[in-house]
Amino acid sequence: MKKKNTASRNEQMLNDPVEKVIPRLAVPTIISMLITSIYNMADTFL
Repeated sequence: MKKKNTASRNEQMLNDPVEKVIPRLAVPTIISMLITSIYNMADTFL
């Protein structure tokens, strides 16, 4: 199952338009950075 998922992701990266691929990759990264920043700010002030 994992190989099928990897193959599917590779195919998406190679064949999907860039306008769809970049946000799909960027959104999880942005969310994790926001969570880390909020945690660090809360830790600083508490």
